[in-house]
Amino acid sequence: MGSHIVFHSFSTRVVQKLIETLKTKQQISLVISALEPGFLSLIKDLNGNHVVLRCLQCLSSEDNKFIFVAAAKYCVDIATHQHGCCVLQRCISHSTGEYREMLVEEISTNGLLLAQDAYG
Repeated sequence: MGSHIVFHSFSTRVVQKLIETLKTKQQISLVISALEPGFLSLIKDLNGNHVVLRCLQCLSSEDNKFIFVAAAKYCVDIATHQHGCCVLQRCISHSTGEYREMLVEEISTNGLLLAQDAYG
């Protein structure tokens, strides 16, 4: 599965449905490895961001580690984007422990910049 398919309205629904049906660690790992390289593009896309949201809803906190790490890494870029800011809010509500601390720290560090942005 190429991550580029999730940018299309119909395809994103299919990928979301796929995520809902994942059962084994191997299946989850395959989907994560397909989504991870294009994470930033996904999160900023009108259709693609729904795939990231579905991961947050359906996968465990540990399986969503790739989302939390990338969200912290690209915090300002995501938080100041029309679709990204919503996903970042969901990352905070779905994360726990060290992942939540990491996200809150990045947001706090960039608080002034984010407060001055329409989406931040």
